[in-house]
Amino acid sequence: FQQFYTQLYSSESQSDHNRHIEYLSKLNLSHLSKEDAEQLGKPIQLNELKEALQLMQKGKAPGIDGIPPEFYLTFFSQLGPLLLDMINTAIEAGSFQRDTNTALISVLLKPEKDPLSCNSYRPLSLIGSDTKLFAKVLAMRLESHMTKLVHFDQTGFIKNRLATDNVRRLLHVLDLVTDLTTPCAVVSLDAEKAFDRLKWTFLWAVLEFMGVGEKFINMIKTLYASPSAKVITGNNCSQPFPISRGSRQGCPLSPLLFCLSLEALAQAIRLSPLYSPITIKDTRHHISLYADDILLYLSNAPQTLPHLFDILDTFSTHSGYKVNKNKSVLLSLNNAMLDSNILSPIPVVKNLGTLG
Repeated sequence: FQQFYTQLYSSESQSDHNRHIEYLSKLNLSHLSKEDAEQLGKPIQLNELKEALQLMQKGKAPGIDGIPPEFYLTFFSQLGPLLLDMINTAIEAGSFQRDTNTALISVLLKPEKDPLSCNSYRPLSLIGSDTKLFAKVLAMRLESHMTKLVHFDQTGFIKNRLATDNVRRLLHVLDLVTDLTTPCAVVSLDAEKAFDRLKWTFLWAVLEFMGVGEKFINMIKTLYASPSAKVITGNNCSQPFPISRGSRQGCPLSPLLFCLSLEALAQAIRLSPLYSPITIKDTRHHISLYADDILLYLSNAPQTLPHLFDILDTFSTHSGYKVNKNKSVLLSLNNAMLDSNILSPIPVVKNLGTLG
């Protein structure tokens, strides 16, 4: 397990920041105002720590120090100022101490998977409550700006957006697409270790391009400076190993950062002149997302599908995102699609039960 996760969390190459910026400059991503950036980057306040502690989930497994958030909340009057001083010291230094930023990875077997394969397990990072508290404060700040930065196509981890919105949208398309004369299809994408493969250099470029501000980016970089992890298997714990990519599953900030990074892919699809969306009653349906669960709506599918995978390949070189073609599927939506001779790089299915 240690060898598997050491390789998984190792960056394959040092990506070029300028190449990322050139790529993102073509996507017309949303951008925060200067005032919003200043709010995000203001100094951490004691009341923010207390609010974050109150909102953190209770009764969860603690990190490497064994201290749960309930302890800090109970003795907040004594420990709060010390926590604030520790966090501000880390921000000023640009990193936490090594042990503070070491996570315990607990592996959870996925349903109906081979227990002898390391790839069959979902890694859950148990992070120290002090580090997790800092991440929660940053997440609370960023949450209020997510709707400004992320298109309504994305419904995962964003307030007042629901996964059921995606379901209603799909059912609406299914109901009306049969009358269209062009071959239409839906593609359900499956990504290999989507959260774990995210390149940090790409993440920094996305945050810079979205205008969250240098101070806030530096706060996030403090969380990502020289982190390490140990893997728990049964009663055994591995030696620590470095982490140089990925967003930790178990960190309250990770889902938001992942959604921001994935917005670049969604926008590339929306803007591509070679990608034909399904248009119903003057509404163009390109993509719907719930975190890394992605549905793509294709009109003129035999011609659009190759261009879709070109877009995905380009995004992959920048972000680390990798499509699992064996688990991704294509569903034909109308008779025109069934009559077409499509060469699909992913399996073609005949019913919705196989999708997502």
